[in-house]
Amino acid sequence: MRVVISKRAQAQLDRIDAWWYGHRDKAPERFEDELEEAKKFPEKTPALSSVFVVRGRRTIRWVLLPKTKVKLYFWVDERADIVHVLSAWGGKRGRPPQLAR
Repeated sequence: MRVVISKRAQAQLDRIDAWWYGHRDKAPERFEDELEEAKKFPEKTPALSSVFVVRGRRTIRWVLLPKTKVKLYFWVDERADIVHVLSAWGGKRGRPPQLAR
């Protein structure tokens, strides 16, 4: 499966990555490394990810990056063989992300 990252999610990923580089001097590349590994997970086993919400025919799921505590929200288009990443959200935030309808 191919991974497609939305513009919103890419902007969020860029902000998180910049923060990680600026604030984590002992492991500045941890987020980038964990993100690359996480991209493989929904490709291989999307049904094992936690369900966030079902909107019509789309089941939006999330997967947690365990070391950085960032959640990736995505849905899988099985016909097109694509994982659509919608949002990257800090796991410590007290509220879920606003996802485009």
